[in-house]
Amino acid sequence: MDTLPTRWFELSRRELKALTCTAFVILAGLGGIGTWNRAVYTEEFSIYNASDSLSVPTRIDINTAPPYELRFLPGIGQARAEAIIEYRTVNGAFADIDELEKISGIGPATLKRIRPLATCSAPD
Repeated sequence: MDTLPTRWFELSRRELKALTCTAFVILAGLGGIGTWNRAVYTEEFSIYNASDSLSVPTRIDINTAPPYELRFLPGIGQARAEAIIEYRTVNGAFADIDELEKISGIGPATLKRIRPLATCSAPD
C-alpha cells in the first residue's frame, strides 16, 4: 500500500516538477498579470497609481495623435497607424475624417466605426 511522503524530498522528480509548475502558475496569476499589463503600457501612458488615473482622450485627433493613440481606433493596428502618420507627413493634415479612406485598408465599414471616436482638428 502506498503511503504519502512525509517530507518534500521524498517526492519523485515528476511530482516536484508538477508542484513547482503549479506554484508558479498560482503566483503568476495572483500578482504577475496586473504588473505585466501595466508594464506593457508604461511607454504609452503614465503608470496608474492610487493618486491619479490613466488619461485617455475621449476622441482621438487624427491630425495630431501619435501612432499609439491611433491604435485605439477600431480597425487601426500598428501598420495602419504608421500609414496614417506617413500620409499626414506627405500630404499635410487631414481636411476631414472621410479622408482616412485614402489609407490602404480603411474602407467605409472601418470609417463608420472610427467616426464616433475620432476628431479632425483644423489643418494649419
